[in-house]
Amino acid sequence: MDDVLERLAIHEYDPVFVEGVLKHVRNVAGDTVRPDVRTIGYHGTSLETVKTLLRTGNLPGSFLEYPDPHLPKKGDIYFAPLAGKIPPGVTPRHVFQTPQESFDEAEVYANLNSRDVRVLRQLGLDPYDPRYAIWGEEILSPSKGLRNLKTAPPPINELTEEQVEAVYVADEQYKGFVLGLDESIVKDRTVSVGESGDDLRISTMGGLPLDAITEIYPLGAEEENFIESLRK
Repeated sequence: MDDVLERLAIHEYDPVFVEGVLKHVRNVAGDTVRPDVRTIGYHGTSLETVKTLLRTGNLPGSFLEYPDPHLPKKGDIYFAPLAGKIPPGVTPRHVFQTPQESFDEAEVYANLNSRDVRVLRQLGLDPYDPRYAIWGEEILSPSKGLRNLKTAPPPINELTEEQVEAVYVADEQYKGFVLGLDESIVKDRTVSVGESGDDLRISTMGGLPLDAITEIYPLGAEEENFIESLRK
């Protein structure tokens, strides 16, 4: 316990939540994803979100609120369901046939979400501020050029090509996390098909508790280093 308290002093994370996270950490090993018997699907997220989980014991949902009912609402959490675990009455466009397919879908989102958060942090902006949140992806889309950024709020609309390139290169080491979610998360919650047509969305008032997580996979070097730092 002394070691745990020492880690808390260094990392400012709750020791109970640190231990809860570490016991679920698994290594990504190619096509060998073997889901926990309780896992209903996989959710991709960022290092920033896992840090919030360690501080609060809570996996936060979306912080964005769109008027369109098909787009995210505050508290919504998306996941790629496992075949055979799709709740009755919900029909996604595509059913992932293997756990690896579900994992891969979540991994794509983890990469994108992680990079969006990091690029805004590097610019000194709050990635959870709705004014900036939607622009992370635009900054990291070189094919769109800078023209699209001119309608963004400052300082995003003032970025030069050199600044965008520097942010893009520095951000490559962040890949995010894939989390396995417990099948109990759909109980007494509204479940619908996400806007992609492939993933599912659950409505939560304040996110999900730590015990709703069954597996944790660090995907990049920074994420692996962070997990290792918790073990020291």
